[in-house]
Amino acid sequence: MPSLRHLIEALEEAEKAKAPQYETAIRLIDQIVTKPGAAELYDLPELLEEQAGYYAKLGRFDQAIAAMKRAIAHGWEGEPDGRYRIAEFLLQAGRADEAHALFATMKDDNPDQIYLYNVAAMAYTDVGDHERALQWLTEGLDLALRTDDPEGIADQLSAIREKSLTALGPVPDELQDRVRRYLREAEKRSNGLLTRAPYEAAALALEDIGDTIDEVVAIMAWFPQADFAAATERWPWLKARWRAPNHEAYSRLLQRRLLSVSAIGVKPSLVAIKMDAYLLWCERQGLEPGHLDSRERYAAELAARGKTIPWPPGRNDPCWCGSGKKYKRCCGTVELAPRKVIEDWEIPF
Repeated sequence: MPSLRHLIEALEEAEKAKAPQYETAIRLIDQIVTKPGAAELYDLPELLEEQAGYYAKLGRFDQAIAAMKRAIAHGWEGEPDGRYRIAEFLLQAGRADEAHALFATMKDDNPDQIYLYNVAAMAYTDVGDHERALQWLTEGLDLALRTDDPEGIADQLSAIREKSLTALGPVPDELQDRVRRYLREAEKRSNGLLTRAPYEAAALALEDIGDTIDEVVAIMAWFPQADFAAATERWPWLKARWRAPNHEAYSRLLQRRLLSVSAIGVKPSLVAIKMDAYLLWCERQGLEPGHLDSRERYAAELAARGKTIPWPPGRNDPCWCGSGKKYKRCCGTVELAPRKVIEDWEIPF
């Protein structure tokens, strides 16, 4: 009998193979979840959710739904809850009425769950039902604007909505105009979140690297979850400046910056700011840690020393944000904003 470690390695090989190996992955997952100690080495709910996706790829939707129900029973966590995957499979299986009812129940249970509007719209878009996608996107955007878009998702909802509007025919749409006005005003309110000057300190530090850099690099700094909490406790005004009420929203906002930078051919150099090390560095340098310039200089120094986080990770690799989820199920779901690419590569920093 193969060991648990052997099974996990075989699964990773199957997932990374160029040609789809869905049947192999399904079989290996069945073996892994029954092995003693599997829960200590693998996130079983996420593993079962992956299996559900493989069943769906093969068109075996009843089994996909059963696997997703097992994932939920094992404690699958996410926003929105795992029922949205079941609704997706129902749509793909042609069982639209059941999908409509399930999505409606989820909305009744939590009408302010903004990501539900996002995933429902994408699910309907994927099966070509742009009318229902438009309904969900309209409600989602209305919710985002009414609540001042705390998750920073209005631009993504607007981008998807634009696709549905285009598919349904060129019609004037007041809401899209309202979203564009809102995003412009949000940039101004954010005290320079998107419009501050470029990283002069970072550029100076990169000059010291000399010819070792053969491409344009944008330094982007990020607080891991514990350090995000420490930073926002020390400087409470940061949450308002970043317009990020929690670490997930903050990381997804940064993901959009990373995508925007990459879209113009600039390589993002992502570094993690650890508060203890940063405060000590500021003390030694005689700098005020609350100043933007200090954080820029520290980020530039980390990048110059090669202390960077690989980005983007592989689709099946752990997400760079530290959530523990696979990239494709976490920050990898964020889409490039449709608005003007950020000229100065600014970040929620």
